[in-house]
Amino acid sequence: MGRTLIHIGMPRTASTYLQQEFFPKVNGFKFYGVGITQYSDAFQRLMYQDDSLFDEGSFEETAAEIRSQNAILSNELFVGQSLYLNSTNRSRTARRLKKFFPEAEIVLLVRNQVSLLQSLYAIGVYSGHTCTPEEFIRFSDSASTAHDPLYPTFAEAENTESYKFTYLIELYKACFSTVHVLLFEDFKVDPAAFAERLCDMLEIEKLAITAPDKKVNESLSQRQIKLIRRLNRYKKVLKRGEFGGRIFGYKLRFIEHYLHGKEKFQFSKKLQAELGNTFIADNQKLTNLLPHLKDSGRFTKDYLGKTDG
Repeated sequence: MGRTLIHIGMPRTASTYLQQEFFPKVNGFKFYGVGITQYSDAFQRLMYQDDSLFDEGSFEETAAEIRSQNAILSNELFVGQSLYLNSTNRSRTARRLKKFFPEAEIVLLVRNQVSLLQSLYAIGVYSGHTCTPEEFIRFSDSASTAHDPLYPTFAEAENTESYKFTYLIELYKACFSTVHVLLFEDFKVDPAAFAERLCDMLEIEKLAITAPDKKVNESLSQRQIKLIRRLNRYKKVLKRGEFGGRIFGYKLRFIEHYLHGKEKFQFSKKLQAELGNTFIADNQKLTNLLPHLKDSGRFTKDYLGKTDG
């Protein structure tokens, strides 16, 4: 029986960089990236197939192979598919991971929710979204109506309740004896120090990494977001034909590579304030759940809005 480490997310917390530059290089472990943990037949069924259809015996063959060696599994969508599914597969995925990998250790990176949702919106626009930031955010205390349902399963929207981290962490702590929680902000400031700390937490051989020469999934500017949103309105029409598809691709690449803006993309101050107020109470609970966060200046500043002064 080997040792199993499972990196579960969150999305937009340097997952791609870790999957390319850290996890595959850990000595003595076989790495299972998203090519397996997201797209293989076995993991597609694990994450998305209903209990009435899911064949536990069939997945056990895959799990037994993984458990027979030291292995690292990584998939930021283990925390749940948020768009359209509203993270409703989150608890089921956690329970299934527990069943097949009962002794696994969990690794979770969290990120300030305002920053995280801004990043999710930006990558969504790059992928084709046309909604405004206000349409993209669905506050979990809003009334549900036929025009604007609480869980908009047909719309490009994120529900704020999926990003109250105490519920996610409590879920995994109830399933697994060891849950390591780290801050994306620590990685952003000093990737090398972050890697050293992660190695210490996991008790693995030291692995040095440095800041990437070029950002992975580089951020778009305010100007680029505006232009790509406008372009996306014509995406369906243009991509109906091969020539139109080429035009769309050309314009998208032109905006991405040549129309940089100086202003960093951010939600409006009003929306940022609404989101901050939505998450502050839950973030305060995190310090009880994870006492070490009380000693983190980045946590108190970015999650609690406090400064040393």
